[in-house]
Amino acid sequence: DKFTAKLDFNMDVRNKFVLRHSYVKGDNLEARNSGENNIGFINGSEAFITTTNSTALEWSYSGDKVANNLIIGYTTVRDDRDPSGSPFPTVDIQDGNGIISFGSEPFSTANLLNQDVFTLNNNFEIYSGRNTITLGFNIEHAKTKNLFFPFNYGDYTFEDQFDDDGILLSSGLNQFLTGQDADVYQHGYSLLGNGAVGDESAGSSEFSTVQLGFYAQNEYQVSDNFKAIFGLRVDVPYWEDGITNSEFVNNTIPLLRAAGKDLQGARPGQAIDALPHFAPRLGFNWDVYDNNTTQIRGGIGVFTSRLPLVWPGGTYNNNGVTGGFNFIFGQEFEADINNQFEDPAPGSGSVGGNVDLIAKGFKLPQVMKYNIAVDQKLPIWGLIASADFLYTDILSDIYYENLNLKGPTGRLNGVDNRPTYDRRDEIDPTYNRIILASNTTEGYSYNASFTLRKPFANGFQGQISYSYGDSFKIFDGTSSQNSSQWRNIQTVNGKNSFLEDSRSDFSLGSRISSNASYEISWTENIKTTFGIFYEGAQGTPFSYVYREGRDLLNDDSRDNALIYVPARQGDITFADQSGDGGLTPQQQWDAFNAFVAGDDYLNSRRGDYAERNGDRGPWSHIIDLKVLQDFSLKLGNNVHTFQASLDIFNFTNLISKDWGERNFVPRNVGLLQTVTAGPDPVFTFDPDQWVDGVSQIDDFGLASSRWQMQLGLRYLFN
Repeated sequence: DKFTAKLDFNMDVRNKFVLRHSYVKGDNLEARNSGENNIGFINGSEAFITTTNSTALEWSYSGDKVANNLIIGYTTVRDDRDPSGSPFPTVDIQDGNGIISFGSEPFSTANLLNQDVFTLNNNFEIYSGRNTITLGFNIEHAKTKNLFFPFNYGDYTFEDQFDDDGILLSSGLNQFLTGQDADVYQHGYSLLGNGAVGDESAGSSEFSTVQLGFYAQNEYQVSDNFKAIFGLRVDVPYWEDGITNSEFVNNTIPLLRAAGKDLQGARPGQAIDALPHFAPRLGFNWDVYDNNTTQIRGGIGVFTSRLPLVWPGGTYNNNGVTGGFNFIFGQEFEADINNQFEDPAPGSGSVGGNVDLIAKGFKLPQVMKYNIAVDQKLPIWGLIASADFLYTDILSDIYYENLNLKGPTGRLNGVDNRPTYDRRDEIDPTYNRIILASNTTEGYSYNASFTLRKPFANGFQGQISYSYGDSFKIFDGTSSQNSSQWRNIQTVNGKNSFLEDSRSDFSLGSRISSNASYEISWTENIKTTFGIFYEGAQGTPFSYVYREGRDLLNDDSRDNALIYVPARQGDITFADQSGDGGLTPQQQWDAFNAFVAGDDYLNSRRGDYAERNGDRGPWSHIIDLKVLQDFSLKLGNNVHTFQASLDIFNFTNLISKDWGERNFVPRNVGLLQTVTAGPDPVFTFDPDQWVDGVSQIDDFGLASSRWQMQLGLRYLFN
């Protein structure tokens, strides 16, 4: 539901005022779904209600030599995320290759966010000869209330059990049905102990942030055909201190330091230093022959990013004082959300749970961008060719480490001799994960594109473009939780192993796009336009990992260990599944070896580890069709037009059900199952699971593999 109101008041020819207000309320149900390998019951869906009110007052002054624009804004956001079904613990049951899930969505059980944001922005321009000077500032103050306790109703996982030879002893389904203990129990809750659960829980974080921005820029017209722009922006972020944790400072920090951990000045509840972030920039635009035939443009500059408030918000939620968290192996199932196991007990004054820290000298993400581009009019058919290249170098980015994890405790035997850990033996068992956010300078990206465009003439216009981009980072920032950023990373040697940059989840790869339209004027009042659009896109990158269930690295319950690609049969040990109706070790090796040989990427990695996001999904090719029919009528000096439109998205799928498939591959492909961990791990490979390869067909929303049709009617008048 949207409502917008706006009032314009022209006080005189130089002063104008605008008062505007907008109201937006959204109600979204994200339904839990099912697939080939999972059954998801509807009571695990997520209901999200958001309400935003935004008011702004703008004053614009225009003089002969100066101009000014001032905007004062105030915005309130109220977000409430809840389970859609009746309150019930989250239950995940493993049953062979499948997972059965029911109960409340685990991250929506105690989750709300209130924000009140005040902004003040002013731009003052000075016109002096060939110079246009801009002096400005942007001040933003935000008050935030964030309540978040994951798994607040309790979360239980029942896993399949195997013997040392990989033979199934008991399925997770059988364990649940026979009342056995859960393999894993998780529960986040308030330590402040008001007895409530869900959104009524005590212990929400309430804090304020301020970001000050100051900038100066000069747009200098060097000559009639050359313009230069140079400037400097300075941003200063500030967050207020939160709740301190004296027990952590006095007892845990000495233990972490003794284990060789560098906290980089971080303390629970301690804000970062208010450091200035300098961002100089230089750009130019050169019309080489001063006739709009050849244009060269480009620039170099530093750009400072904002941080999602939920990341620093984690340091106010997870301080070891307000929120407890249990991660327990072997726990009796309890269906009552008000009677979940909690240790330490709420209200006892004890500390525990996860702890989020930010290095005291932490800097906001900053990048240096280099850009050069050329636009050239060609002598035939009025074509315009453009080439563009952009290179981005990371100056500072976010980096995560679990300080509570000890170093390696051993190594695997054989050609794959990576280190292993013991995640249950924490440096300080008082707490679970202690996640430190600091900075790294690792990472870069580049993007090149070429476009050939035919401007509209004689009823025809068209364009074709090719672009290729690649990007390399360490942490992509895909989760709202700091601990999940660390837990989700795919590695060879462990998540704390001084990670280097690798291909980003958002690496673009290759993309070809083209469009063309042709307009036919039957009479002065009747016109038909045909349009076609084509996109060919390379698939997103993905990683080959060992399937969850048994730990290989054992640095976290989400192992995310990249696979070792064996060069020969003796490099890997397969379990004998023949006694359980499966394949012998030899049959599994033959099938796996054939799979690797048939995949160019995996075959190139024999005798080495798969890389994070080292492979890409297949190409997808999509064609859309559009038809416009105009009927016009001229009355006096005015033209009235009725326009009917027909859009067919994924047009080729309308012609054949086998065409127009959008392919995608999950971020993690669990090619091998670890059935026995330890120094001499044992694996299984199920060739039936990969008969159709690793890619799947995308069939969700407008950008799906199904054709869709849209009819429209528009009335245009002047």
